[in-house]
Amino acid sequence: MDIWQVKNIKVKDLLPNKKNPRKISKENLKKLKSKIERLGFHNPVKVDDKMNLLGGNQRVKALLEMGAAELEIPVMIPNRPLTKKEKDEIIITDNISDGEWDWDILKEEWNMDDLNDWGLEWDLPDDKEDFDKDEMFPDGKAGSLKEKYLAAPFSVLDAKKGDWQERKKAWIDLGVDSGEGRAENLLSLSKTTILASAGNGTSIFDPVLCEILYSWFSKEGDAIIDPFSGGSVRGIVASCLNRKYTGIDLRPEQIEANEKQANNICKNNKPKYITGDSAKILPILKDNSFDFCLSCPPYSDLEVYSDLPDDLSNMPYDKFFEVYQDIIKNIYPKLKENAFVAWVVGEIRDKNGNMRGFVPDTIKAFKDAGFNFYNEMILTTMLGTSMLRTKAFQSSRKVVKVHQNVLIFCKGDAKKTTKKLGKVEILKDF
Repeated sequence: MDIWQVKNIKVKDLLPNKKNPRKISKENLKKLKSKIERLGFHNPVKVDDKMNLLGGNQRVKALLEMGAAELEIPVMIPNRPLTKKEKDEIIITDNISDGEWDWDILKEEWNMDDLNDWGLEWDLPDDKEDFDKDEMFPDGKAGSLKEKYLAAPFSVLDAKKGDWQERKKAWIDLGVDSGEGRAENLLSLSKTTILASAGNGTSIFDPVLCEILYSWFSKEGDAIIDPFSGGSVRGIVASCLNRKYTGIDLRPEQIEANEKQANNICKNNKPKYITGDSAKILPILKDNSFDFCLSCPPYSDLEVYSDLPDDLSNMPYDKFFEVYQDIIKNIYPKLKENAFVAWVVGEIRDKNGNMRGFVPDTIKAFKDAGFNFYNEMILTTMLGTSMLRTKAFQSSRKVVKVHQNVLIFCKGDAKKTTKKLGKVEILKDF
């Protein structure tokens, strides 16, 4: 039933909410005034039965500063008294635009569970005890998130930035070289060559992304499982961050190269590698023995790693995905309850140039295995040879891929998992 009626009320008769959780900068208030001047005032504000503003505080403030106190504007008035919780929900949900959150008022006046129920889980912290403006923004601006979390915890991670590249160089200077143990150009072996993400045509895992994922979704001392170990990066970074890494890889020459590198870099807590097929190795590992899974699977036959019969990169997509799905199912029982998985994937094309839908297929495989799909991030990568590859666009209309998908899944309850992890800790020195 519609509980609202719309009446024209003078601006001066509307009572501002002194505890409005949204505030507005001078610059944005100026823009709001300009918008009202250009388009007029047509969107009703909301009040309670006593004419206290619930939604539209910034617009009324703009009108008062414009000298329009006598102007009559459309106002939504309830036909019955509203409960406090109804008022609170309207105040939050009707004040999304034209301002920014006043963290102190929100902390004092609102229940965090209610705020999340009203669809603001991405705007606000999950736990009231962690809801501290100074903790989130120690110098008063979002830029400080980089110091706190290594990169701002947004859905786009930009590996092209200078600070990211400096951090990457520090890892490389440490001796991390994921190209060791791999062919010069794995893409040249593929029947469906699409993407080259390193200068020599062989993809490597970004150590900064690796550091971020370990830091955000695991904690020191955690046991890590990686069913598609590949190069050395994920194992060495795990060891440097005091995680206990176990990686599985089919090729003994790759593991030999990884172990050699780890011996040179990791003094203690060296990564553990198992030679073999994850489809066969995972089932024999102990259940509930790992705290986090981080991996980057082969993208079907995009890169062909070997001519071994069990190598997924040698298989047609249907067969590849059947085995791939079984591996994902076998990860689930190996993780402890309430644990995250970070899975770095990218879209691929079939031999006719059409997208296979590998990313949504992967998401479905994890959900079918029992995981919850929790976060999705995009990693934008260095352009490298991308400019050269645009030459084919005129004849194919295929855009050049310069990003990867970073998918986060959770076994169990994400809130309990987050609480178990505690505060995010970033490595200060290598």
